[in-house]
Amino acid sequence: MPENEKKVTTIEDYLTVDKFAKKYNKDKELTQSAFDVLYKKNKLARNERGRLDPVVYRNKLAHSTRSLLKANPAFHDIILNEIETQALIKQKTSQGVSK
Repeated sequence: MPENEKKVTTIEDYLTVDKFAKKYNKDKELTQSAFDVLYKKNKLARNERGRLDPVVYRNKLAHSTRSLLKANPAFHDIILNEIETQALIKQKTSQGVSK
């Protein structure tokens, strides 16, 4: 039986908003708002070593707003949950406007 194989994460594993939306077939505006909310809340989660890591990192060398924030590859499920929350918020606000 193979022992625990350590996955080495590279810079390419940290997805930007556009790449994340394309990989999971999500709306780019909802993905951007989810990234913004998680970054502004400074959302932290425990990695496999037990350390707290940010869910969304800020890329200081970015040239555009879409590549400014990058998703930690270990916490994509947290970001997907936040996208669903943003979709519900958008739906509720659109219903409130139409009434």
